[in-house]
Parts: sequence; C-alpha cells; structure tokens
Amino acid sequence: MRPTAHFAPTPIKLSRSRLEPVSVVCVTALAGVSDFVRNAFGERVLTRANEAAMLDIEAIEDQDCFIPHLTVTSFVDAISKLSGEEHFGLIVAPHLSMASKGSWGEYMLEAPTLGAAIQRGVATVGFHSKGDTFSIAARNGEARLSFASPPAKRNEGYSHVACGTAGILLSLLRAFLPDDWQPRRIELDIARPHRPAISESESPSETRLATVSCLMMCFIRPPKRARWRSLPPSCSL
Repeated sequence: MRPTAHFAPTPIKLSRSRLEPVSVVCVTALAGVSDFVRNAFGERVLTRANEAAMLDIEAIEDQDCFIPHLTVTSFVDAISKLSGEEHFGLIVAPHLSMASKGSWGEYMLEAPTLGAAIQRGVATVGFHSKGDTFSIAARNGEARLSFASPPAKRNEGYSHVACGTAGILLSLLRAFLPDDWQPRRIELDIARPHRPAISESESPSETRLATVSCLMMCFIRPPKRARWRSLPPSCSL
C-alpha cells in the first residue's frame, strides 16, 4: 500500500455550486462493510447498494483514495432499506476496525501509547477526510474522544455512519487497553431509535442519543502503565 502523500482534496467540479465544494472521505472508511453485507444479507443486496452509491465500493476499499461523504451515506442507507435492517449501523459496528482504515489508521496504531495515537489522529485527520473533525479532551479523570462529520450528518443514512464510527473508535481504544476495558459511556448525535433497547444490547456502556453535537466516547483516563502517556489536558483541532 502506498502511503497517502496529500490532504483530502476539494473536488470543485462535483460541487453543487462554485461556493460549495464537495466534502470527501477516504474510501477505507467503508473497508469490510461490503463483505459483511454479502455474508449477512446476500449478494443481491450488496449489488443494489453499490448501484445506489454508483460505485463498486469493494473494488477500491483498500486504497487510499477519496469519495464524497454523500456516496458513503447513500451506500449504507441503501443497505439498511434493501435489507430491512433499520439498525444496520449498530449491527455492523462491532465488525469494523481502525486497522482497516488505510494509512491513517496504520499511523495511529503504530504509536507507542494511546495518548500518542490519538494525538496523531487529531493532527492528521485532514489526510483522511475533508470536513470531519477529531478531538480529545481530558478533565477530572475522564477523557472525551470526539468525532464530528457535519458533511455526512446532513445526509440520510448518517445514523449508520455514526454507529459505525463509534465501533471504529472503540477498536482504536481497545488496541491499547486491557481486553476487559469498556468506555464509561458513548454519546451519539442521532435520533433515538424506535427500539432504544437495541442500542443498549450492542454495548454494555451507557449510550446517549441526540444529546450532543458530535459523537463522543467517554471513558476513565487509564493509568500511565496502560500505555497512556503524553496526553495533554486538552487537545483539539
């Protein structure tokens, strides 16, 4: 895999107007989703979802190239509707990993500590997407890892993206922490589902919906011996 050597582009030609450039994200954000859909719902659902997105996601999901946020939300929204699975984002989240997120994910996971990994992600999120923000803040023994995607949030299908992103962030934290570690709570900036109990069953942590402006992973700051060093009290873009 060739490392990404540039920031996420701003494709003016795809804009709705010259004043509104299209936001993009690395296609590795969807790595592993196609295979999950094929196994869970069948080849027909995957094919039709690709048609809705107007792109064969699986053919390029391991490349450090960029696609519009709208393509991502269209793809996952189509999967949800075609499969009849209202909570697709929640069921796919445990199967997603930062390890499959291309050069950006590799750069974070190669850090010596969790604090260093998060700092790397915060400083280089522009290599992964255009329009997303990543931040960390620690106070009173609690750390809050936040990820916001305003470009995706305005599209139908964002709830699946938010849940999937939560799964990816959990995998990043668990790569540095003990096997039995769990976050104190997860806060998602999406509407409460018709079956709220399902969100609780997918995570033993407290899950709050539609109470924050971005996705937040809240957890007790680990001791220094848990590969957690050099995290400043506040660090954000």
